[in-house]
Amino acid sequence: MADEIEPISINFTSNPQTATSLPLPTATKVQRKNQKKAEANKAARAAEEEERLRRLAMHKRQQEK
Repeated sequence: MADEIEPISINFTSNPQTATSLPLPTATKVQRKNQKKAEANKAARAAEEEERLRRLAMHKRQQEK
């Protein structure tokens, strides 16, 4: 059989760095602006939650008296 086809060997690597050699894209001006806005909103929500918990604790102390 002169027309035999040779089997193809495929190697899969578990290392993600070798799977892609493209660098991560840099954020655009709008993306940076949106990220900064989202971080500010997150900080504001965290501050509001701290205030809510502080008021709740104060209320519980008053209820115990």
